[in-house]
Parts: sequence; C-alpha cells; structure tokens
Amino acid sequence: MAERRLNASVEQRATKRLERLGIRRIEPAWIKLWALALAAPEQSPAAWLLGAAELRRPLLLPGTALPAASKPSADELWIEGGSADALYLDTATPPSQAELARHWLWERLAKPRLWRLDVAKAAPTPLWFPCFLGYATSKTRRGPHHYRIVVASGLSGELLPQLKPLVLKRLLALSRAQHHQSVAIAEHG
Repeated sequence: MAERRLNASVEQRATKRLERLGIRRIEPAWIKLWALALAAPEQSPAAWLLGAAELRRPLLLPGTALPAASKPSADELWIEGGSADALYLDTATPPSQAELARHWLWERLAKPRLWRLDVAKAAPTPLWFPCFLGYATSKTRRGPHHYRIVVASGLSGELLPQLKPLVLKRLLALSRAQHHQSVAIAEHG
C-alpha cells in the first residue's frame, strides 16, 4: 500500500513555527481543495487558485504544475476522517468557476502589475492539499481549558489561517458522523 509522506524539511519548518506559537501536538493532514488554472491567453498555467465552496478566499499557488499529491493513488487506503498516518478532510462541493473568477478579479485589482493572467475555462481539478494541524490547550482563569488549532502548509510550512474555518467545519462534521455511528451501533448491537 502506498503511503503519502510530507516533505521532512517542510515538516521541520512548520513544526518550528508552530512550536513558537506554543503548539506541541502536530498532525499531518490532507485537505481536498479544488484547483483552477491561471494562465496567459493560449499558454500553459503559470499559477493555480485553490479553493472550496466553504472557503472565503482561495489560496494562490504559483507554479506551472500541481503538487504530486494532486490525486490519491488507487491502491492507497484512505478514509475521510483519517488513517494511521494522517487525517483526510474532504470538501464535498467544488467552488463555482464564476466564484473563483470573482476572487481572482479582486486579487488582480490589489496587485495589477504583478498578475497578468486569466482564469482558464476548464473545470476545477480536485487536489489533496498537504498541511499540518497544530493543537494547543491553555488554562483560562475561570477553570476550563481553551483549545486552539492552527493550520500550516505542507508545501511551504507557512501558516494558513484562511483554512482554519474549513478545517473546523470538517472536523465537526466528522465528529458528528462518528457520534451518530456510535449511537446506531449501540442501538442495534
């Protein structure tokens, strides 16, 4: 069975950044995003917009090719919600091409001389985006613990706060699904 591993040097960079924030528990994860090519007319892609319907602002990934982990291999066992190695968070709905084009318009307006690319007419491509989830707890004055989650890129080690709401939503959905499954097993078993 094939295993997907994240780059060790990126993992070290992400770990150092997360440890500076007081985070000691780090878990690799894969988030399903949708990639839309950005290219000059009649040329190959120069960058990619990575988004999901639930994501407020897409990520911008410069480069002509998508990362190698863009498609899970057929022989790899992966289940939404995790495996022994990593957590897999599937975003069911891709963003519309019009929505991504609108986001790209705002990005271009912010830096007009930097980006002279247009959104490609092709449909968004599914992409398993590697990242690290960092978990921290801290005591509050009133007693209960305060829990924090931080998302870091598995490609660069940079923090990606824009992915946090998406991650939290998927973790909540997984938690509810597991709870309902546990209740169903208890009732029938």
